[in-house]
Amino acid sequence: MHAACLIRAEPSLHPIAMPWPKPSAEKTEHLERALSRRGDRRVLFGAPTWFVGGNMFTGVFGDDIFLRLTPTDLVEIKSLGARPFEPMKGGAMKEYATLPPVVMRDEKPLAHWLDRSYSYAASMPAKVKKK
Repeated sequence: MHAACLIRAEPSLHPIAMPWPKPSAEKTEHLERALSRRGDRRVLFGAPTWFVGGNMFTGVFGDDIFLRLTPTDLVEIKSLGARPFEPMKGGAMKEYATLPPVVMRDEKPLAHWLDRSYSYAASMPAKVKKK
């Protein structure tokens, strides 16, 4: 099944399906190794994502790995070249950023930022599953 989002080109037109970018298999494998079985893996909009306590903290979107971070951590990672996580143009997700290449190249910084993201999401109130 192909993941898609619905948008309206003009208010008078019917919604049209826009495909989500296919998640990079290489980035997905890289992230899975780095996470070392932390979090609960789910598929959201056709992409692999990881949750702790029902709160999403990381995932793969196209060729990007994104993280959920505190406002202070967002400032720091953006100084390293991270961009806001924007799954739809003009729709940046608050608290999320994409990993910059400098972090992806080295296991130590990657582990550091994944730890920061996991810890932040774990500190949030757990979401109760709806029945």
